[in-house]
Amino acid sequence: MLEEKIGEIDFAYIKKIMRSHYTGSNYDPVRGSMKDICMHAGGLTRPSQTTGSLIVLLYEDLQLSWVTATSTPCISLYKPVFIPAGLSNIGKPEGTYNSKTLWWKHEKLHRKLLSRYSTYAPKIRKEIEELEEKLEKLAKELRDKYVKGEVSLKELFEVTNTAFDYAYKIVDKYDKIIEKGFILNLFFNYYWRKINKQASLNI
Repeated sequence: MLEEKIGEIDFAYIKKIMRSHYTGSNYDPVRGSMKDICMHAGGLTRPSQTTGSLIVLLYEDLQLSWVTATSTPCISLYKPVFIPAGLSNIGKPEGTYNSKTLWWKHEKLHRKLLSRYSTYAPKIRKEIEELEEKLEKLAKELRDKYVKGEVSLKELFEVTNTAFDYAYKIVDKYDKIIEKGFILNLFFNYYWRKINKQASLNI
């Protein structure tokens, strides 16, 4: 994907790469691949998963980081973070489910989505990309103003906090809508039942 856009690579295209699946638009988590950049775990041959994603715009004066702070970038909102301004309190995820952490709230949604991916993932993706477009414009404007001494670190933090609030709302919205279904692949089902049990996560 990088070779396709030599000389034209920008932030939007890097996000596309980070959210990419080897099989393209026909992707289904059951038939995922170890070649996926955005990897969803799926059993003995694919026991790993993308647990978070980070893109940093390297300006000379003030860098702008975009983080998911959640797994599976294909359905995660990238949030703007300015290191000097700090990070929102999103909780520290550990090995077992904790509804007070953003990572686990999102991961619960992801695991429910495994049987409904083709139905709901495109809707989530459309919603987060529309939000990202607004956040990108706002974050860039604030960064430029901060460099000129026109805004404070507090105002930079507020855009970060707003972005994480968006993320919580999206997760809560689709967690209420999506009901876990049954996947015909028995090995895939067994794998996730085992993983969910280990994490004390009931879906």
